[in-house]
Amino acid sequence: MLSSIDPTSKTEILFQLVSQEISIGLQVQYLDLDLQFSSMLLHSPAFKLEHNIRNMQNFLRVYQPSEFGVVDAVIDVLSESDLRDGGLIVLDSINTLQTLLRQKDDVTDSKKANHEAAILVTLLQQIAQRYSKLLIITNVSRARPHSSEGSVSWAKEPVGGRMMRYKSGILLTVLDKIQHEERHQNDRLGRHRDVKIDAISENCKSNLPRDGILHFDLDSFT
Repeated sequence: MLSSIDPTSKTEILFQLVSQEISIGLQVQYLDLDLQFSSMLLHSPAFKLEHNIRNMQNFLRVYQPSEFGVVDAVIDVLSESDLRDGGLIVLDSINTLQTLLRQKDDVTDSKKANHEAAILVTLLQQIAQRYSKLLIITNVSRARPHSSEGSVSWAKEPVGGRMMRYKSGILLTVLDKIQHEERHQNDRLGRHRDVKIDAISENCKSNLPRDGILHFDLDSFT
């Protein structure tokens, strides 16, 4: 799971990951629920120049489900006839998924939407495992109230709670601007962003360093 406070930063990082996969001939299925990736793709002629239209059609599938079609979109990914081994499946974002599944803004319906989202994530995990794909789920942190000793404080935390933590093999967080600048006080700040590895599941096979930092250059294709 890739968490971020800033929606734009997480989309730019995904843009780089998708580009890398296409450049080596791997397939990407992208569930663009918040439409930010599609907007960035539309306004990036450099990306289209680097990856010609034919390659994009062969290796990149972008799904943009309507308000009432999110379940059908997931089924379309699961039943795609041209699924090939390797590459990515991206669910962007869990926030929008839960919003689309929620019929009413009450506690009961929110729990139901969370349960339905868990089922859809499980199905995507199964198809990703079957085809040796990496499933990336994005999560934009939201401010939530916390009560302590009679007072209430607000703090930003990932959406999905225990369900998403339980289902995630690797938890990643995009460092916000202040954290990024603290890490690069003596460097020229370019268009790049650091991603912190918060946790790696014991069942996840990964060569990533625990508590490490991944560095993304955001100047490419933007």
